[in-house]
Amino acid sequence: MELRSLRSLAALAHVVPGVRLELSGVNGADVVVDRTSDADLDPCGFRRVVLHASSARGSQVHHAVLDAHLGGAVEDAGGGLCRSVAPDGTAIHWLVVQLPAEVARDALAECPFDDDSTGIEARLTPDEALGTTVVRLVTTADDDSLAPRVAEWAQAACLAAEVDRYLSRIDAS
Repeated sequence: MELRSLRSLAALAHVVPGVRLELSGVNGADVVVDRTSDADLDPCGFRRVVLHASSARGSQVHHAVLDAHLGGAVEDAGGGLCRSVAPDGTAIHWLVVQLPAEVARDALAECPFDDDSTGIEARLTPDEALGTTVVRLVTTADDDSLAPRVAEWAQAACLAAEVDRYLSRIDAS
């Protein structure tokens, strides 16, 4: 599995309440990451493992992970998005971007859905060590179809910002 994917999973597990990750290894071993007592690793321990793998002298743990399944209180919504439900029934969409929080905030500021009727709230949780920002999106609109559309737009806007940032680095060199 790509190290980038493991960094995103570590950020998600570290920030989102109730996440359960099931990692399948090349040797057939499975590792469970969550906050329960039956987990093999808690989210903080998994984050430390991924940070170590990201370092110059780190382990090659990313080569040992074949696949990851997301579960617990979070479901995979496809396209790099996850969904959970708040205790009051409000849908929460989550995404992890490989951007500093200020760059993600700028990308999200252009949201075409944001007006007084939608009540969109975006909360960003940066993790500089992992090089990620977790984005939590909630909308209070009565239209149930709005939340997934906003989340898909946010994912696309942040991906465009990632590509732009990457191309700027190439142009600078």
